[in-house]
Amino acid sequence: MEQYLAQIFKELPFPCYMTNRLNETANCMVYNIIESPNSFCDDDEELTTYEIMIMLYCRATELMSYKYLVKNLLKKYKFKKVTIPVAIYDKDLEFYQQAMQYRITVDVNLGHIDEEEIT
Repeated sequence: MEQYLAQIFKELPFPCYMTNRLNETANCMVYNIIESPNSFCDDDEELTTYEIMIMLYCRATELMSYKYLVKNLLKKYKFKKVTIPVAIYDKDLEFYQQAMQYRITVDVNLGHIDEEEIT
């Protein structure tokens, strides 16, 4: 999933990092992944659910457009929106922090992400 997301996020016009952002002050995205078993058959995991937690850092002028880009990109790849709370403004750094959470369930027997099998 890490490589899959890294490839998907290359389509965005700003840098995306897993778990830590670099010393950038704005206009980047940081994400993390939680993997959980979803379904078993004969004690073998069949389906895995991935929760993708995103924090979008951007200035007020880009907040809505960048949020829209992330939402549409994840929808394109069949991720389901879980929650998007209100953005928080950081006065010291002068940018917004927009949290987003998405979910996807995949068949582990495929050995890769197959859009036909995503639920």
